Amino acid sequence: MNVPLTSMLILAWLVFVLIGQRMATMVAAKTNNIHIVYLGEKKHHDPDLITDCHHDLLAKIVGSKEKAVELMVYSYRHGFSGFAAKLTESQAQDIAGNSYHYANNSYNIETQLV
Repeated sequence: MNVPLTSMLILAWLVFVLIGQRMATMVAAKTNNIHIVYLGEKKHHDPDLITDCHHDLLAKIVGSKEKAVELMVYSYRHGFSGFAAKLTESQAQDIAGNSYHYANNSYNIETQLV
């Protein structure tokens, strides 16, 4: 069976393009985008305590408090409670789909892609 060189090159190029698209999709799925996590009314009047609670909440999603501190972009702690953080889509879905409880406080979470 004799396959023309042009057909082989076209087939090789097509496979290369499809593999490249798949790899780009996989990389994009792991890319962190900034999401705003709105927690509603602030539960404390101490801004540092509010930020610490935000770190604790994010740590439950990302695995450690150190990683949470690294990923958090901003802590909304004066007018309302919330934070902006660099999250993957799956982390954002995980945090948006749950309610979290701290001490006597319960948070229903909403996220918004910035």
